[in-house]
Amino acid sequence: MRTDFLAALLATAATYTSASAIPQHQSRNTCLNIPTFQATDYNWGCSPGGCASNFKLAAAAGDREGAPGFNVQCSPIFIPAA
Repeated sequence: MRTDFLAALLATAATYTSASAIPQHQSRNTCLNIPTFQATDYNWGCSPGGCASNFKLAAAAGDREGAPGFNVQCSPIFIPAA
């Protein structure tokens, strides 16, 4: 039982350590140079097993200094923890 507690404690510490490395989002009010992109063809749906969406993002080359152009389709999926 002590081993289970130690494993849970180490897993929790690892989670907090890795989460702290994720960059934080700045709001438009504090960082006016954040790029924004208009999503098109947005669709979403949910079922008892989770939610999914689909959308497109595009920007021309040079939209921001030195930035390449892109045209991508994104399909994020969210599956809630059991």
